[in-house]
Amino acid sequence: MCLMDTQHHISDNVVYFISPLHRTNRNPDKSKWSISTTDELKCFKNTYLNSWFLEDKGWGLILDSDNNIMILGHTSSNERSQIARFENGNRNNVWHGYPWDRKENKDKPAESILKIWVSKGYIDKSKMAKIRRCQLCNL
Repeated sequence: MCLMDTQHHISDNVVYFISPLHRTNRNPDKSKWSISTTDELKCFKNTYLNSWFLEDKGWGLILDSDNNIMILGHTSSNERSQIARFENGNRNNVWHGYPWDRKENKDKPAESILKIWVSKGYIDKSKMAKIRRCQLCNL
């Protein structure tokens, strides 16, 4: 099932859009998903269900079958990314996402979300500190 270029209704008033800008090499300045569109949608749904949002921004993770955080894609400088960044860009509840680029400080996960991830055991406090400082770390 191809989910590319489509909108998916998550709830009565929330839609998720699979953006081709983060799937193709048309724009080398954009981070790219390496997971399937199905997993991208699953990541957003997980973010939505867990309320990992702050205003019009959200962050997500996907755990593999061994409960390790998966690599979701690569940044424009070809670093691996394990955190998804979602945004409601036009504030109309049509969201899209991309793999987080640690070099984009404005996109880093909110501290409140990082604390939730620590409390759930997804990351430890040292990884939280590295993410907060936008340092390279393997989750």
